[in-house]
Amino acid sequence: MSAEPWASGGGVEGIRQTKDCMKIRRGEYRIGRMKRVILILWMGFSFHAASEERPAAAKLDLDSAREALAIKPARNPVKSISPVVRRSYERRAGKGIELVYREDGGVEERPYVMLPILFVVNSAELLDGVSRENAVRMAELVSELVSGQNARFVIQGHTSAEGGREANQALSALRAERIRGILTERGVPESAVGVLGLGASCARFPADAPEKELQTDRRVLIVRMQ
Repeated sequence: MSAEPWASGGGVEGIRQTKDCMKIRRGEYRIGRMKRVILILWMGFSFHAASEERPAAAKLDLDSAREALAIKPARNPVKSISPVVRRSYERRAGKGIELVYREDGGVEERPYVMLPILFVVNSAELLDGVSRENAVRMAELVSELVSGQNARFVIQGHTSAEGGREANQALSALRAERIRGILTERGVPESAVGVLGLGASCARFPADAPEKELQTDRRVLIVRMQ
């Protein structure tokens, strides 16, 4: 006798069991299909949400940057070599001014522009096309000021207060060097642009601050030195 009565084609019981088996299989198929549909919908929603949340750099206002960096730093009667004890940054009439405080009491003022760019997390790689475009446009402006006014600049890299001191220092220097590389690739003389990694030494917010505030501390500044 067959172990599977419905396979032999005989008996009412075999027919009933065959129908029950087919119903179970159809039910399993429907459940599997529903699971696949739900999974596809969830993946589409997740991708859409991630796209919406992905940060994007603002476009560089080239006219404002040109106006700010065209200002020559105040000439100091005595050039101090005293160590820097503190730096601060403020806005005056819509323009950025870096204040450098030295150990001997001297204070220097230098105009700067914050370059609107974003980096991949823990990397010197630019995050998006707008960031790369902004760096290229800044290169054109710096080249113009170097050739027309014999200007000199320093690219400052800054990080948020998250992470260790040494790691932040290294990362800020790498990011500043990355921007310098873009400028020199576009014709800016290497002698006209220096780099300075400041890590989190000038961070305005603690490590546990909201992400929106931490993002403002992750920045690159173009500072005019002469």
